[in-house]
Amino acid sequence: MFRVRFSADSNKNCTFQALFKGKEGTYPLLAIANLNGHPSRLKFESVSYTISEGCEVELFWDQNDPFMVLSGRGFIKFDGGIHTERENVQILNCFVKSEGTVCLFLDAEKQ
Repeated sequence: MFRVRFSADSNKNCTFQALFKGKEGTYPLLAIANLNGHPSRLKFESVSYTISEGCEVELFWDQNDPFMVLSGRGFIKFDGGIHTERENVQILNCFVKSEGTVCLFLDAEKQ
C-alpha cells in the first residue's frame, strides 16, 4: 500500500503526506507538473517522519543521488530550506530499503 496526499494553504506553501506499508522499492511521491501554478522548483522547509525499525528511506529527485536519508523517528527543520538541485525536475521519489512502514510529512514552498 502506498498513498500520498497533497494539500496547499496558499499558492506558495504546500504539504505532502505519504504513508507506505510494504516491500522494498522505489515509489514516486510527487510529480511537480501536477502542482497548481506549475512551479519549476520546490524548497523543503521541514520533514516529520516515523519509519519502522530496520527500515531506511531515501528521497531523491528524478534519477539523482539521494538528498535525504531517513530512519527511525524525528523532525527536521531546514534553515534556509532544501532546494531542488536544478530547475525543472520532474518527480520526487522515495526509495524504501527494506520491508516496513513509512509515514512522512513534508512542508514545502513552491518557487
